[in-house]
Amino acid sequence: MAVNTKLVIPIVAVIVVIGIVAAFLFPGMIGTAPQEEAKVFIVVAYHWGFALYDENYNPIDQIVVNKGDKVKIYFFNARSFADEFHNKLEEKAIREGVGGLSGEELRAKIEEAIATGQVDHGLQVTAFKIFMSTNYKNFSGKAKSLQEFFQIENKEAIEQQAVTFVADKPGTYDFICYIVCGYGHTFMVYQDALKVVG
Repeated sequence: MAVNTKLVIPIVAVIVVIGIVAAFLFPGMIGTAPQEEAKVFIVVAYHWGFALYDENYNPIDQIVVNKGDKVKIYFFNARSFADEFHNKLEEKAIREGVGGLSGEELRAKIEEAIATGQVDHGLQVTAFKIFMSTNYKNFSGKAKSLQEFFQIENKEAIEQQAVTFVADKPGTYDFICYIVCGYGHTFMVYQDALKVVG
C-alpha cells in the first residue's frame, strides 16, 4: 500500500498546530502529572497547649505522615471559637496543670493573660520552616465546633491560617509556641506532635 505524501505532510502539520494551540490554551492539561492531594490536619492552640485533629475533625494524639507526603496544617486559636469550645480545652489545662499550677490558680493566670492581651499563640516547627500565629481576631468567635467553624467563617481568612509543606525529613517534631502568651508560655510545647515515617 502506497502512502500519499501529499496528504501526510498537511495532516501532520495540522496535528502539530492543534497541539501547539492546545498547549497554549490549556497549559495544565498537557504533559503534567496530577497534583498530589495534601494530607490535612488542624491544630488548635489554647492557654497553654495544642489540640490536634484529622481532616474529619476527630481528635488525634499525633500527626503521622510518610516521608515525601504533602501536608497541610490549619492553625487556629481556641478563642476564635464559641466559649464552650475554648472553655473545654482550657479546662483540660486547668485540670492537668501547667508549670506547677492547676485549678483556680491557673484559671486566674489564663484570665490575666487575656486581660493583658496575651491571647494569640504561635506554631513553630523549625525543621520545616513553619512559623505561624493564630490571629484570633480574624474570626467571629461563634463556631461551636471545628465543622461549624469551616462552614461559617470567612474562607479566605481560614486559608490564611494554613501552611503546606513536604514532609521530607523523617523523625518526630515538637510543636512550640513562639509568641509570648502569658504565664504558661514557656511550657507550651507539644512533644512529638508530628511524626514523619520513612
